[in-house]
Amino acid sequence: MDGEWLSTLGTLVLLAASGWVAGWVADRLRTTAQAAADAQARDEVAATLHDGVLQTLAVIQRRSDDTDLVALAREQDQALRAFLRGGTPTGSAPSAPPRAPSTLPAPSTTSATTGDGDLIDRLRSEIARIERTHAIDAPLVVIDPGTSTGSAATALIGAAAEAVVNAAKHSGTDRVWVSVDRRSPSGTMVVVHDEGDGFDPATTPEGTGITSSIRRRLDAVGGGATVSSAVGRGTDVTVWAP
Repeated sequence: MDGEWLSTLGTLVLLAASGWVAGWVADRLRTTAQAAADAQARDEVAATLHDGVLQTLAVIQRRSDDTDLVALAREQDQALRAFLRGGTPTGSAPSAPPRAPSTLPAPSTTSATTGDGDLIDRLRSEIARIERTHAIDAPLVVIDPGTSTGSAATALIGAAAEAVVNAAKHSGTDRVWVSVDRRSPSGTMVVVHDEGDGFDPATTPEGTGITSSIRRRLDAVGGGATVSSAVGRGTDVTVWAP
């Protein structure tokens, strides 16, 4: 009788133990799965911040005449870069995602439509082709798609693509930023920015790419282009079309 009781007790203990182990394993699996999901979510947030918000802040710093807005953009740029590196900027406390200034237009989710395709989609496709060909990274930020259509949009896409190619070939860096915005009162403007070697426009004649592939095609549709650069400070090529 005692042996039967001990056998029954042992069975119950084993069942209880196995149930506890199974529960513990299940709990660990859930915890591991949640940790993996959290890590993936953090990676996705970091990618979004890096390829969207940071590039928009860079555009604001280059183009805004509002000194307070530029200072805020620079501060938030530094805070976000520190967050992506897993730290905090010197002299700053960890902070929530940046507060968007009331004067900052929200990135648009719509795009101008041309007679033969979507301007933004076509530009993105051209940039992707250049990235593959020249082994560079060229994130695209759309602040406002503007209003260019038809031949004007086609000329703008070709000119912007040539500017990206020029940066890939001559800047000495493997990263180029491209932003699209509305040109007042109408039309579309694209800025191609790199932080590479730069050059002195006063002593460096324009190459064939800028003269023929960019200026002439834009002149033909009533658009234009400007080039801003300095030795060691990178280059901005701004192209626009009506």
